[in-house]
Amino acid sequence: MSSPAARPPWPCPTSSCRWITRLLVSWTRSASREADSMKIGRVSGTVVSTINAPVFEARRLLLCDLLDESGKKQEGRSVIAVDAVDAGAGETVLILDEGNSARQVVDQEDAPIRAVIVGIIDEIEIKS
Repeated sequence: MSSPAARPPWPCPTSSCRWITRLLVSWTRSASREADSMKIGRVSGTVVSTINAPVFEARRLLLCDLLDESGKKQEGRSVIAVDAVDAGAGETVLILDEGNSARQVVDQEDAPIRAVIVGIIDEIEIKS
């Protein structure tokens, strides 16, 4: 902690302050990631692979273009998600993009899943 920028904003008599500072930064990142774990997308296609992890054998993988709050496509942003609601091409869907929660939806704790489609959206209403 030789540079002033590396010092915590409070007095610290022990060497554990460096660890506490990292913990707070990590928690802040985690909180912002949780806020972004629900996404809106539009199904643009099906992902086909010949070799899968066993958890994927009875499940469809869908390619979804991410949308903003008004339903417009975000250029260059897409996600591959496990289909848990039988969504079809062109449908607007709700995507849970957080690994642990996605694994709970498919009821397999050790599944290599990050994103899962959890709903089909009929309408988006923005209140100002």
